[in-house]
Amino acid sequence: MSSTTVTGTIHGVDNQPLVNKYIYFRLKSVGTDSGDSIVIDRDRISAITDQSGQFSVVLWDNGESGVESLIEIKLPSRERIDVIIPVDTTSVDLWELSTRECRTTASLE
Repeated sequence: MSSTTVTGTIHGVDNQPLVNKYIYFRLKSVGTDSGDSIVIDRDRISAITDQSGQFSVVLWDNGESGVESLIEIKLPSRERIDVIIPVDTTSVDLWELSTRECRTTASLE
């Protein structure tokens, strides 16, 4: 099963690190992994920021499944970003996900 480490640093509008804040990651639709013949459920996991506002989490990416699976990222501000984890990427930064073509939509709750 293919996975990617997502890292990032979160600051507030005052440019200070957001400490002990949760970032949530949720698969928006059931995924498949053809390499291991498994189904990935629409589960939600979280990461918490440290004293520097940094976090790290390991997520499944849909690799060679042929199914484009969106992952919703919910920031501490409740803003939601839908992204697609790039295939064959072992590590990616949240900044890169939120500014690249992997970002699909954004909305406020």
